[in-house]
Amino acid sequence: MAEIQGNLILIKISTDGGTTQKTLICLEDASVGQTSSTNKRTTRCGVKVGISPNEAVISGTFVWDDAPTAAQVSGIDMQGWKKNNTSLHIEVAHSTTPSKYFVAGTGYLTEMTDDLPSDDVVSSSFTFEVVGTVELTA
Repeated sequence: MAEIQGNLILIKISTDGGTTQKTLICLEDASVGQTSSTNKRTTRCGVKVGISPNEAVISGTFVWDDAPTAAQVSGIDMQGWKKNNTSLHIEVAHSTTPSKYFVAGTGYLTEMTDDLPSDDVVSSSFTFEVVGTVELTA
């Protein structure tokens, strides 16, 4: 048994439902949070709990590059999707063996912050919120 290295996990984004995917350029770090909210009701039979469907939030940071390939998502792409509230298919998966790690879904880029330091490279932080079903198998 071996650990799964974080640097082997890629974020791929598609504007056509997952048919054509591009890899987010120069990913620095990422995280995937999954939650389900609950509703608790106290009855004479005890506490009854309702649970909502699983939700996912995918966030992280990337460094801008001024020469992305056709297979890479650039900072300019991300800015455009944020501005236009574009529906996106987001996939976070192991680069060679998705069965080792895979989370995907359709959602929106809900937050993006560009960092423009005077002594370092341009980078951005981002947050995608998955709307609907969270996919856990490739």
